[in-house]
Parts: sequence; C-alpha cells; structure tokens
Amino acid sequence: MSQRILFYRFKKKTLCLLYTILPDEFELIEKIKHKKLTSCISKIKISQSTVENANTSYFNNIIGVLKLNCLYVVTQVNNKTFEISNFSTTKRLATFTGHNDSINCVIKLNNIRIASASNDKTIRIWNLLNGFCLKSIEGHTSNVIYLARIDDLQIVSSSSDITIKIWDLITGNCLKTLTEHNGEVNYLTKVSNTHIASSCGNNTVKIWNIQTGSCFKNLIGHKNTINCIVKLNNTTIASCSCDHSIISWNLLNGYCKKTFNGHLKAVYSIIKINSKTIASGGNDMKMKVWNTLAGNCLKTFELCSKFKHRSVSKLIILDKTQILSVLDKNTFNVWNI
Repeated sequence: MSQRILFYRFKKKTLCLLYTILPDEFELIEKIKHKKLTSCISKIKISQSTVENANTSYFNNIIGVLKLNCLYVVTQVNNKTFEISNFSTTKRLATFTGHNDSINCVIKLNNIRIASASNDKTIRIWNLLNGFCLKSIEGHTSNVIYLARIDDLQIVSSSSDITIKIWDLITGNCLKTLTEHNGEVNYLTKVSNTHIASSCGNNTVKIWNIQTGSCFKNLIGHKNTINCIVKLNNTTIASCSCDHSIISWNLLNGYCKKTFNGHLKAVYSIIKINSKTIASGGNDMKMKVWNTLAGNCLKTFELCSKFKHRSVSKLIILDKTQILSVLDKNTFNVWNI
C-alpha cells in the first residue's frame, strides 16, 4: 500500500486528505494514466463515505503558500483575519487578526515572523507562532498589493497608489519611495540585495536600484499587463503577461533574450524549476514546462473537465519532481513533473 495527499471538490468545498491507495485501486489509477490525467493527483474520485471518514480541510479564499519547516497554506477568514494551516495535516498553526480590509499578500520574513499587505493601506508584521501583531506600518495612500523581502532589516511594498516603498522593519519608517510607475504596481521581486524588479498595467518591467531609489532600466516587449516576475540567475529574469507570452530578459542590457509562446490565454504565474527550466500556468487551464535556453515547451499538463473555466493563478515548487498549483482561490493540484 502507498499513501498520497489528494485534493477533492465536494459540496463546493476543497477537501485535503491523506488517502491510502489499496492494491485493487491501482486499476483505477492506471485507467486515469491511460487518459493522460494522472499527472494531476486531484483527479482520483472518492466516495462520500470516504470523505466523511477522512482527515479533511477546507481551503477557501487562498492568499498564498509559505515554505517554513514544511508547507503552509494562508487563507483569508474575513476582512480582518487570516489563518495559516499545515498543508499536509490541515492543522491550523495560528490565526492573525488586525487588518480592516482584504489581505492581498503574506510573506515570510524569517522563521518566526511574517508580513501581510492589505487593502486597508497598511502592512503588518506578525509573530508566526502566536498570531500577535508586532508592528503596523502605514504610509501608502491606497491598497497595498504586494510585498518582497530584501533582507532581515528591509522589505519593499507596492500599491494602488502607483508607488513602491522601502521600509525599515525595526522602526517601521519608510526609507524611500519609488514613483516612476503610472499605474497600480501589481508585482515585485528581489533581483539582488540592491535591486528589485516591478510591474504595473503599462506592460513594462522596471528595474530599480533601491539604494538610490532610481529606475535604471525599462524592459519593454509585452503587449498587455504583466502578472509575475521571477529571477532565473544573476543576469536574467522572466516575466509573464496577459498577452499569453513569457519573456526572459537580459538584466545587463535590458534586451529580450527569449519569448515563450504556447499558452492560449493570459499567463498568471511562472516559477523557476532549475537553471534550465521554468514552469508557467494561466487562464487556458494548462501548466507548461519550458527549456529556458532553447525557448521550447518540454511538457504540457492540462486540467481535467471538472476544472473547466478555472485558472492556474499560482505555482509553487514542492520538490524536484512536484509542483503545486492554485486554481483560482480555492483548489490545489499537485503535478508530477
């Protein structure tokens, strides 16, 4: 016998359970393999009685996933509260209450602290173990959309107020405000200890020196909103867009290195698998694995019909062989790559 974690939609809820595969059930798995559907573990149907007797969890309103000593799921309970639960056991680690509007992003700062960004215009620093709010940081004049950790002392935030702010985590003071975007700044990523990349709705990636606060490169090539940026190595980043494409960029000269075409609709998420491959997911119900050097698609994984009209909104690397995808905000799939 073997065990697997499955995610199953039952009565409009997402159930997480540890399911024991018995010998006589391998026939069902083989049939699913024959239909090329087993790459996604969540496709194995289970009975209502199995659900009732299982270790279940309801992951609704997913904000994100945190990698700590193991994998944790961040879910929004209401406009003031979010929870963090163990991905495998579904046991709640802590509940965090204090925001006054929707929470958009939660990031790990270290093994005992996290930070959250909210539409209430604030950033909050929390004790991960007991849910206590250590600091509330104010300064943005509109929704705080995204956060990125720079180091133990600094984080950077983006907002609907079209600014990026760099914050001192000890004092809560704003160290610099970056102001060259002309729309909501929807994504940030750390490129190095002194540089970040950001995007907004104007189809451009900006590279910033956070010590001087200056934008020194505009990466132009996408034809629609950019949804995600990922660092591939010290001289290369990749971005994905609602224009259905992924572009890898040379940070030294700002030129496009490769354009990856293959998705039929908007691409919402990209992740680095290793030095030569990335994965992407989007609104076409597909996840694709790409060779970053040649620019070709190595594999395509397609959602089954019960997930029709769902979007792959986020991808997370579990290990060298598995990727976790978030569908919209309430369902997980685990893919063997």
